[in-house]
Amino acid sequence: MLCRLLELGLVSAVRSQAVYHAVAECADAHDAPSLCLLRPDRPYVSIGYHQDADRELDLTFCRQQGLPVVRRRVGGGAVLLDGDQIFFHLVVPRARSAELRLPLRLSERYGRLTAPVVAAYHRLGVPAEFRPISDIQVDGRKIGGTGTADIGESFVFVGSMMLAFDHALMARVLRLSEDRLREAVRKSIAEQVTSLDRIIGKKPSIETVRTALVAGFQQKLGLELQPGRLSACEEARTEELQRWFSSERWLRRIAWDDARPRKLTISSGVNYIEGETPGGRVRMAARVVDGRIDALLLGDNVPSHTAAALRHEFLGLTLTTMDLDERFARIARAAQGTAEKGEIGEVAALARKLVEAAAQEHQGRRDA
Repeated sequence: MLCRLLELGLVSAVRSQAVYHAVAECADAHDAPSLCLLRPDRPYVSIGYHQDADRELDLTFCRQQGLPVVRRRVGGGAVLLDGDQIFFHLVVPRARSAELRLPLRLSERYGRLTAPVVAAYHRLGVPAEFRPISDIQVDGRKIGGTGTADIGESFVFVGSMMLAFDHALMARVLRLSEDRLREAVRKSIAEQVTSLDRIIGKKPSIETVRTALVAGFQQKLGLELQPGRLSACEEARTEELQRWFSSERWLRRIAWDDARPRKLTISSGVNYIEGETPGGRVRMAARVVDGRIDALLLGDNVPSHTAAALRHEFLGLTLTTMDLDERFARIARAAQGTAEKGEIGEVAALARKLVEAAAQEHQGRRDA
């Protein structure tokens, strides 16, 4: 399959997102696919299409540090991006997407799409493998996430290869309710996310990684890559999108209800569900590892007897084998005869909301 190779080098943060959107929007039905390779010239934060920027990120910190924040039209979570990552964007007109022989099941589709990236890591001596739904991992640690979207009349597959990664800064840009939750998230990121420099002991050259990545796309997807350049339409649309993607209106296009639990994904197997009662008096978060509640982080306003009962009922719980009514009835009984009896209602309601959100998220991953 003939494919245009667009090697764009170092570009601005907003251009690194705008350019593949423009390529997708300008593509005609029977155009050859395009593979864009580029790197941002400065660190920035990208948020997913459906995320609320004010809920997900500490925007004040980002501005103080000069970190741009750019919303993309691909789903997923907030991610720290910088020049130690090579971005790849495969843009295929949907009329030609059948030529990629993509399976209908989402996890299987990602398996085929990530095969070039896995092969690139193997060329570098790194035993990477695909982990459903969309991660690439090495020895159980995430070394890359990927995403897909329909943009214009095109199908888009995006991701990056990580030469190095700033775990502490990734945790710091997130908007988290308490310092202990931030520290727990930082440790989880450090434990669960890796990069080439950690695995092979040094940061490889950009050219070495680029060569491996190009070879992977040629080998695994059968792409015949031919160097190209952006068309006049693509350049003009990129300029328009850069202005739009830089606007406050685009950044704040989504605003979720604060009562809705918030999900923070570390890797395919690890995520946090966080929430608070109306007014923020009580906060809590659950860490979920491979479908099991691994930790509960409870705010200081959760009464001690209730906190102990929550941990007893839910720590280690597999989300597919829950009887919530009975568990919360036992928690309520544990509060009888204590000063906490009057407070159990809002605490239990919040805990139930988090557990149900975690179960829903886990079921969605199983169904994918």
